[in-house]
Amino acid sequence: MSNKAKTYTAAEWRIALGILVIFLVGLGIYQMTSSPSKTSKPSEQVTLANMQHLSEGYVKAHLKDPSSAQFKNQRGVCGEVNSKNGFGGYTGFKRYIGASQSLVVVEGEHGLTDVEFAKLWEQACN
Repeated sequence: MSNKAKTYTAAEWRIALGILVIFLVGLGIYQMTSSPSKTSKPSEQVTLANMQHLSEGYVKAHLKDPSSAQFKNQRGVCGEVNSKNGFGGYTGFKRYIGASQSLVVVEGEHGLTDVEFAKLWEQACN
């Protein structure tokens, strides 16, 4: 059995990320309107931590060397990851959106231009 993930076209990524953005915006609106308090409840913090943990797993599954993954600046399904490439060298931190096992987008990959990724990042992560 191969560990290779299916390769998606740029158009398929745009559609999937558009759906993700709609979901995340809806989730954000729901959280803003359902909680009168500005502070996070402990259960919301657990949910965010679970979301980040799942997202890390999705991103790791996408990497050449998952055990080398280093994460920073995580917020929900978004963050930055640094990992080793096929030559054993670290690539440098790159932004990612890791919404599900089949929906992981890393900056500079998947045929998206820098401008397209920046727009998706702005919509999904800010």
